[in-house]
Amino acid sequence: MIKSQILVCALGALACAGAYAQTTNQTSVVMYGSIDDGLDYVSNAHGAHLWAVNAGKRSPDRIGFRGTEDLGGGLSAFFKLETGFNSDAGTQANPTKLFNRYATVGLTSNTLGTLTLGRMPDFAYDYVGPLNNSIPGISWAYSPGNLDNLANVYGIDNAVRYETPVVDGLQVGVMNGFGEDPSNFSRSRQYSAGFRYSGSQSRLAGSYSMFHNRTADLKSVFGVTSVLGQNLSNSVFNADRYSTIVLGGSYQIGIFIPHATFTQVSFENNRGEEEQRNLQAGVNVDLSGGQKRRFLGVSAAHSTFMDMKYNQLNLFVSQHLSLYTLFTQVYAGASYVRASGKGAVAGAFGYTPSSGQSQALLRTGVQVQF
Repeated sequence: MIKSQILVCALGALACAGAYAQTTNQTSVVMYGSIDDGLDYVSNAHGAHLWAVNAGKRSPDRIGFRGTEDLGGGLSAFFKLETGFNSDAGTQANPTKLFNRYATVGLTSNTLGTLTLGRMPDFAYDYVGPLNNSIPGISWAYSPGNLDNLANVYGIDNAVRYETPVVDGLQVGVMNGFGEDPSNFSRSRQYSAGFRYSGSQSRLAGSYSMFHNRTADLKSVFGVTSVLGQNLSNSVFNADRYSTIVLGGSYQIGIFIPHATFTQVSFENNRGEEEQRNLQAGVNVDLSGGQKRRFLGVSAAHSTFMDMKYNQLNLFVSQHLSLYTLFTQVYAGASYVRASGKGAVAGAFGYTPSSGQSQALLRTGVQVQF
């Protein structure tokens, strides 16, 4: 109840700010979001066929507010608040955080760059995320468990982030999330660095992130019961150090955009290290001849963890319905996952795992952005 009242007050305050923004050219406040619902078919969900209405599989359901104020001399202040929800059930995506996706404030300068403080994802999502198989596409194309953070489901709290101005298409960023433990500076500390480059036809991006004392639900994702001597009876693996290396690129050739990403996730404790490696590649085709209204996406992925291997094929088609905007689209997709190795069970990201080594998925849906 208290959380709901806080949200209502926040919405009211932001609405007033939006009204004020119409009276001045120096300040702007924008409300935005996305609602996505669709019908899914899963060939094997714990051994049975499954039909379900699921939200946010094309793009996460979310609502947000962002604003800027021109301070003069090329300096501006800004804020961004964004929260996720599930339109199929009317629930919050994260019941413990009001603004689970972004809660930031900062300053940006045309010559000095951008300083941001608050809660935000690492550079794997912001810089490399737009280059993976799920863009455009369906979230099942993310790597098993999304342990590399290419989807924005894990944010860094208490963060300070600096990004350079864009120079000849290149931007570099660094960030640190303070663990805020007075007895141990490194405990729960998180930091990340990344770069992105955008040219006339090519895009490149990369990031490195380190998370101290982070958990990973390896049991649910891979079906393992023990990793590095740690019993996973409670599902999660407690990593002393959890790191990601993420690289991606794309190149536009007419209406074709081939793309690829490589990610490596490392889990460490005092017994050693285990790694997950993921390779994704595909091609997006603008069937509308450059108008970005009709897309076809074909992609494949290969992942490894311990002695297990996962191969996945994805097909995606979408059509924007709005005459003058890109706000509303209908889409359909299909995916097939095949797992191999001792104990390996197929399971696409965000869906109930199979009881065996294969799983097929179908989805058709509609997304409205505002």
